[in-house]
Amino acid sequence: MLDRGRIKEEEAGEMRIVVNNVKEKQGAAVVAVKLATPLNANGNSSMAASFLRGGYGQEGYGVAEKASIHGSFALDGKQGYYAEGGKEAFLSTVNSMRKFFERRAERLGKPIKYVIKTGIGGQHTPFQGIADAFQVIDARTGKVVGEYELGKNFEVSMASVLRDLKADWDQVAVIPSSKSGSTDETMMVFVEIFYALLKNQAIKEGIDESRFADTVLATLHEVNFINGKEQPGKDLFKVDMDRFGTDNLITLIAKNAESLGISRAQIKGIFGRVLGNMFFETTDRVDQSRLSAFIRNSGLDTELGEDAPGFGAMFDNVGGRWTGDLHMMTFLAYHGLDAERYWEIRREGIAKFREGSHAANIIGNKILDEGVTDIALVVPDEFFWFGKSNEQNFNESIWQSGFANLVAIRQSQWDAQKKHYADDPRKLVINMSNLPISADSFNVFKFDTPDFSKLDNQGLADAFAELFTAFYGITTTVGDRLIDRALKEAGYTADDVDLNDVNNPATKIVQQNLYVRQPYVEFGKGFLEAGLKALQEREAAKPGAINKAFEGTEEENEGKKGIKQLAREKTLETNIESLNLPSNIANLNELAGVIREAREFAKTKGRKFVPLIYLEGDRFYDLRDYLISAGIEWVMQGTGDQHISYQQVLAQPQKYLPFIISFVPEKALPGKLAIGFAKGYLNNVSPHMVRDLFADASYRALTESRKDQGGLGLFLRIIDSDANIDILKKATDIAIKLSEGVDSFGETVLLENAMGAERTQAIAALQNGDELLKIAREPREHISGRKEKTEAMFKYYRGAMVAYQKALNIIEGKNGLGDIETQAEAGIGRVTNEVKNKIIAIAAVNILHKIGDGNGKEWFREWIAKQPDNVAVVIIAANIEEYKEVTDLQDVAYLQLVALPADLANSDISKAGIQDYQILKLNTEERNAFFFNLEVYKEGVNLGTRHLLDEKTVRAIASGV
Repeated sequence: MLDRGRIKEEEAGEMRIVVNNVKEKQGAAVVAVKLATPLNANGNSSMAASFLRGGYGQEGYGVAEKASIHGSFALDGKQGYYAEGGKEAFLSTVNSMRKFFERRAERLGKPIKYVIKTGIGGQHTPFQGIADAFQVIDARTGKVVGEYELGKNFEVSMASVLRDLKADWDQVAVIPSSKSGSTDETMMVFVEIFYALLKNQAIKEGIDESRFADTVLATLHEVNFINGKEQPGKDLFKVDMDRFGTDNLITLIAKNAESLGISRAQIKGIFGRVLGNMFFETTDRVDQSRLSAFIRNSGLDTELGEDAPGFGAMFDNVGGRWTGDLHMMTFLAYHGLDAERYWEIRREGIAKFREGSHAANIIGNKILDEGVTDIALVVPDEFFWFGKSNEQNFNESIWQSGFANLVAIRQSQWDAQKKHYADDPRKLVINMSNLPISADSFNVFKFDTPDFSKLDNQGLADAFAELFTAFYGITTTVGDRLIDRALKEAGYTADDVDLNDVNNPATKIVQQNLYVRQPYVEFGKGFLEAGLKALQEREAAKPGAINKAFEGTEEENEGKKGIKQLAREKTLETNIESLNLPSNIANLNELAGVIREAREFAKTKGRKFVPLIYLEGDRFYDLRDYLISAGIEWVMQGTGDQHISYQQVLAQPQKYLPFIISFVPEKALPGKLAIGFAKGYLNNVSPHMVRDLFADASYRALTESRKDQGGLGLFLRIIDSDANIDILKKATDIAIKLSEGVDSFGETVLLENAMGAERTQAIAALQNGDELLKIAREPREHISGRKEKTEAMFKYYRGAMVAYQKALNIIEGKNGLGDIETQAEAGIGRVTNEVKNKIIAIAAVNILHKIGDGNGKEWFREWIAKQPDNVAVVIIAANIEEYKEVTDLQDVAYLQLVALPADLANSDISKAGIQDYQILKLNTEERNAFFFNLEVYKEGVNLGTRHLLDEKTVRAIASGV
């Protein structure tokens, strides 16, 4: 019998939701108009100053009077590409940049082939999203990339790209992109690239490139720091006549570089080639931008003339994650495209969005109407970075009560991720790809896009114009409604808001929920700055403190372990007391257990488990792709993603469980002097150290300052090595398989049996093999003597081989342990492949044959002394008699004996003290073939010479050493 009362109640509830949604949309429309209306302080200078204060805990918007707060959708006011004068500013900047590329090509006699934009967060993701798509269509013109990573060796990576392009160092253009001209990560990357360019231009002048680049940095440091204190922003890069006897920067550098034998004219030429190939995207005001101060305060703009950098204006009210138009300028200019056409498409789309008839309005409203909590943005693989730019734009903006989390997913990885979004109406899939994602299983919105493979450069630019409007519009739609929702919860309406009065109580609600701000990004960085300032104070008091904080032991570092020591010990921190996790990770099994327990804790608490990994370049991308393909829903990178989505984590910590993992290298990149770009507290601090301290600051911000709001997390420091990256991959695989009750064949197994005794022992053996292999790869400079070095190294190679073989022996005949068998066999393969290029085998008979000349063993000792220290030489004896003849050479070489099965009973073998691993057990046919090849080559055979030695024999020799 139907329960008509319940049905009517449900229908009434649904009706209330519909009515509330309608009212919320109406209020959001009022909010949208106010955010796109220019601010007016009505003559109150104090209020006008308040508008500009928009940082964490401040009352304003970070926007000047007479500009609209939301410049990306503003059609009125003094700032914004689509407001008053915006078109002229847009076209003028594109034209300036186009002339810049043309001027440099004419000046250098060759085109710019490699364009690098330095920027973090919003100054990177949209740019890289555009760059990747253009690279697919047009890779011939050149290479355009964004650079943002701390810990990357830029000189090495740039040299590699230039080799591929067959281009020279003066064909590199650099576009530092920072509205403030002082963002720490952007400026650190800029200094690394600036240093590399100075070095490689100095080479052309025939001078010591490192000393020259160091002299330039030392001069700039001297100019900008007095007694260790950094000059005020407005005075940066001013060369003080009273201090230096000149007010000209080039003259001062020439004076400091006199010992290098370089002239002032040569220095000016180097600066002309390096800075002349730069285009600064910044606020061109010396009191606000360090980039601007560098050129204007130093007088380099006058000194260099047409070789001075170009400048492109940025608007206060178009923040980093909304800067798709700014980044598109580079491509419109570099490829000679129709900038006005792009602008018109954007302008038309904005008008349509403001009318409420754009696809962005539909999707944004769908997200809130349906109470969506998670969004998968599925994109074509080549549009992954574009997807990341929208992940940033949405997550860094939408963190208010009622927020949703958006994750960009490559279409090639959708199969591994779709389980997280299936059969749940509160999880939305926005499908930008050509995958047929079924509406029967997913709440899916098919976002119609052109066939990108059929577009030319202009067509691609036009497509991006539409895409930026759409995705910025989605964020704006959701953001406006969440502001209206917050107003109503506080007892106000959108009509109560007066944005021209920051003291208005309803206005304060708007400001606290304003999606164009990024309060928690700066909030987290506060921990980093405090730590670095304290570190600089210790360095000033006790020189060497910075190095000890990274390299030192507890005794050397005031009772605190250095970062590297913590990483070597695989130190784990967490504020989740109920999990009872180890403080140090001892092996693969323990790491798998930590990941498993953390994921299951997150699942039971309704949190999303999020690895935040501090690792650079392709190493991170490979690891991220592996973890995502394994089934981890969301993997972020520090420090890049710290500016993308970590704000949402800090704002809503009760919804997430971050696992912060800092990979610390054994050999860190050296720190650079602070020279007026990166702030003074970064002076001489390695980029790798800064990266690790970012990880530490992220953990502290989450677990200390946001603890009362539900901030929980884990923080692991671990040495950056291939072995440890591999361990993390394997541990994740094991953790997921245990949690899901599925083994490597996809067969369901009982969870309680998944970690049986054999598996536990085999995994421990695998982990032991991985650790020994890692040690074997380490350099042996601290050991003297060739034999001692090779003995130490190959001791660990043999140990690794034995450990992997032990894992195989443990699981022999056990069903369902094929994953361990695969890993063990792969480990044996890795050891074999590594050692076979480090071992030379020589037949004992070839040494003994020379005895007739009276110099066989003397010849061998002279010959072996010429071999590299890290190469082992193995003397192979064909029988016990030969073995005895060469035993006096075992102080410089390894001895092995080939024994047929019948020989093994020979008591002389046991009497000679020959170990089992020194015996090569071959049959007669194998023995004859082996020695035929070995004896032909009088001075030995490298085990990597495949056509001479069969794989079985190679492995036998390798595993014996």
